[in-house]
Amino acid sequence: MRLLILSFLCLLASWQAKASHIMGIDLGYRHIAVDTYQVRMVVYADCGAAIRVAQNLATAHPFIKIYKGSTLYDTLSLSINPADSGREITILCTRVPSQCTNLTSAIQGYRKYEYFKTVRLPDTSRYWRFVFEADLGFAYLAGRVSYCTNLAVSGTYVYFDDTLNNTQGANNTPVLNTNMPNGLCLNIPNTYNPDGADADGDSVVYSLASVIDATSHSTVTYTTPLSGAYPIRSASGTFAFNPRNGIINFTPDLLQVAIIKYNVREYRRGVFIGNSVREQALIIKDCTTPAEGEIDSTSAGYTVSERALSVCDTTGAYSFFINPQEVDTSISITVTPSGLPSGAAFTTINNGTNHPHCRFSWTGAVTPGTYGFDLNFVDNRCPTPINVNRHYTINVLTGSACIRAGLPQVKKGITEALQIYPNPAQNLLNISCASLQTEQVVYAIYDLLGKKISEFNASTNANFTYPVALPQGQYILKASLASGSYNKLFTVAP
Repeated sequence: MRLLILSFLCLLASWQAKASHIMGIDLGYRHIAVDTYQVRMVVYADCGAAIRVAQNLATAHPFIKIYKGSTLYDTLSLSINPADSGREITILCTRVPSQCTNLTSAIQGYRKYEYFKTVRLPDTSRYWRFVFEADLGFAYLAGRVSYCTNLAVSGTYVYFDDTLNNTQGANNTPVLNTNMPNGLCLNIPNTYNPDGADADGDSVVYSLASVIDATSHSTVTYTTPLSGAYPIRSASGTFAFNPRNGIINFTPDLLQVAIIKYNVREYRRGVFIGNSVREQALIIKDCTTPAEGEIDSTSAGYTVSERALSVCDTTGAYSFFINPQEVDTSISITVTPSGLPSGAAFTTINNGTNHPHCRFSWTGAVTPGTYGFDLNFVDNRCPTPINVNRHYTINVLTGSACIRAGLPQVKKGITEALQIYPNPAQNLLNISCASLQTEQVVYAIYDLLGKKISEFNASTNANFTYPVALPQGQYILKASLASGSYNKLFTVAP
């Protein structure tokens, strides 16, 4: 099946009186057989005016114009799919209803409506076009909401012009799986990932572009200093866009509703085979601090930052823990990993509770370089859960670079700053931590679930004897200095 998905959110379908609550549209097609395709549109509606929206969308029949080059080939009037229309898709905790079930609720809710139509494309062409010019039928026009804060002009209408080159075969443009994000948080680092997937394995290049008005076919002016390439007001130096996967990292410094537009271009064996477009609104909310976790209790290497670790390529198997917490202990947290390096394992105990314990384990026997993975933290706070993505980095070093970066304060001739013996230990554990100058070091012992067992202070460049009074098993000793932290895995013998 061939699927082209084009989507945009925070878009208000305004009939001539501009009274509607449409929040998003996906437009696409899939290859059915030979030269037959199904064009599909999904509409996401705000439940705040549920009765009128339901009536309007139940009778809508969006028009899609299909061109072969500049010649109009066909105009489709899509029909509603009753099997997948009108259902609520709001992501909320169960304790507070949305406006989809209670119009007096302060919580905005959303419903989904789907439309489709089949069409034959009997010829091959380098320039098939699928054009949507805001026409939803019955004089309903899809116009952008006036409260989108990054556009300087209100009252503009949505325009898509996507292309397909089927001389290279039927094409499946990337499906962007992220449709309706809960909302992002003010003054903290955020990540927006469109989660694109291309079933054909084509080369995909993402870019951020200016939105186009269907009336004038020209680009819409943005509020200063924003633009299509920089559509979200962010703290200085925090906005970053990755053209390989469309991921946007940013720290918003203003409450806003920002429309972003993706232009997704595909290449097959070096030949351009088409582009698709997504417009989507990112709604920046004033949130309380979301749940997230820092790297803790590593069995090897040292932490460069809260979410970065450096290890040597000769380290062997190692692990570390991430233990997200909320100030409000009545809130539960669910952690989901993605993009783990090959051979790595990630396990979570007590996931979906107020104290999940996460463990990342891997082997250092990999090619030196920078590796990473993402964690998604979702809590169950009411009325709206907070959904946060965080990226974690592992720097695998080798040779002198490993010694210099891994042990920045080590005395000359010492290969490891943190030394312990005997290991396994029974009654006593001798500990020392070397540095260029004598300084205070804070030692802490953790079990393999990341629970702190004990903590004590000492000085560097001096031996310290710790009386072992722990059950048989494995533990992690962490030494924290002003210059960094070091970790050792040790065993308590029976």
